[in-house]
Amino acid sequence: MGFKFVQFSHQNHVAHLVLSRPDVRNAFNSEMISEIDEIFRIQLPLLSDLRAVVLSGAGASFSAGGDLEWMKSMASFTIEQNHSDARSLFSMFAAMKTCEVPLVGYVHGHAMGGGVGLAAVCDIVACEKATEFALSEVRLGIAPAVIAPFVLEKMSLSSARRFMLTGDKFSASEALSAGLVNFIGTKADCDAYIESILKSLFDSGPLAVRAVKKHLNFCLYEKDLEKLEAECTSLIARLRTSPEGQEGLQAFLNKSKASFKLGPGK
Repeated sequence: MGFKFVQFSHQNHVAHLVLSRPDVRNAFNSEMISEIDEIFRIQLPLLSDLRAVVLSGAGASFSAGGDLEWMKSMASFTIEQNHSDARSLFSMFAAMKTCEVPLVGYVHGHAMGGGVGLAAVCDIVACEKATEFALSEVRLGIAPAVIAPFVLEKMSLSSARRFMLTGDKFSASEALSAGLVNFIGTKADCDAYIESILKSLFDSGPLAVRAVKKHLNFCLYEKDLEKLEAECTSLIARLRTSPEGQEGLQAFLNKSKASFKLGPGK
């Protein structure tokens, strides 16, 4: 699975994606966007044992957002070509957002523009405390249009409004307060936090975790109360009577270990 701008590996039930354009702070261009989209839409669904995906960036930064040369080329595009390009970018973010298993992000250095969007589509994010963030599109005379719905799902509305409208930089502490990231610390702290998250996921029913992630996305967008009731009650009934649910409940009652719980090194 050779990709040019993304390092992709899979072992011990975890897929690792490393953005790999360190010379431009992992800024993405059309090729990187296409590679990430392929990984999430085609490669990851083939991994039946998958419990989690970890996303990080090589070099000094997580991601500086859109590559300057890529954005420069779009300046000469027609509105139709720009529309097509934007659809490809939205497709990538949507594929990441709807990944069936938890997506865990490790953010460091800088997360700018689309880099904030990458952090926003992660379910859980660990961030180095010196990281700088920015939604600086307005300072270029454009807008964070494609990433806005994903950022608004993660950040508080008040914080998103402030930073999208002003383009000001914000710190890891502000990102934590806004809900964009879940943990801040040193690199060693972040590594330990991610390991603890993976351990918790390994201790949970894999089908249940996938169902919960899908259910959270459904609840986020569905506004019809009757449809919400139908889906919520149906899901718990299905899971309670599923083989995994039955085994998990019996193991809890009998104080035994369910077979889906993975021990160290498994």
